[in-house]
Amino acid sequence: TLAADPVPTCKALLTAFELWSDENWSDEILSARADTEGWSAGMRDEARDAATEFAVELGRVRRGVQILQENKNLRVAFAAMNDAMFLSARGRYDSWRPFQLAFLLANLGCLVDADNDFSVVDIVWFATGGGKTETYLGLLITAALLDRMRGKLSGVTAWSRFPLRLLSLQQTQRFANA
Repeated sequence: TLAADPVPTCKALLTAFELWSDENWSDEILSARADTEGWSAGMRDEARDAATEFAVELGRVRRGVQILQENKNLRVAFAAMNDAMFLSARGRYDSWRPFQLAFLLANLGCLVDADNDFSVVDIVWFATGGGKTETYLGLLITAALLDRMRGKLSGVTAWSRFPLRLLSLQQTQRFANA
């Protein structure tokens, strides 16, 4: 579906994300929890700060959906990346987990705006086998395809570094497959 037309699925994820935000991070919900659970003033402040951080992340995902809608080249590269990831998976999986797709969307801005998101460092933590490699590999492939569409024929698009030799070999093979 994402290889054919990514926008409707990405909009659906954004809608679900916004609904989840309203149900879990709104001022009313946090106030009710604070009263029910007996939060201290410090706990309330921490919850407000976390809600603000969440709103920023939600805004990045929202902007990614908007950019995907408006930028045809990015949309074509993103769709082609999804096709490549499906083929390289060889039947092991056929869809993104919500956190993966949200991460991709949240980071699309850096591919079309060189000054975008340089103050953001994302750390994707998930258990082994949870899809971290595919997630950042999807972003790398989108960037490489977009570079080619813009006329780039050689040079570096991304640099990856792994702490262990065996991991480097495994990940390089996954990159090559994709």
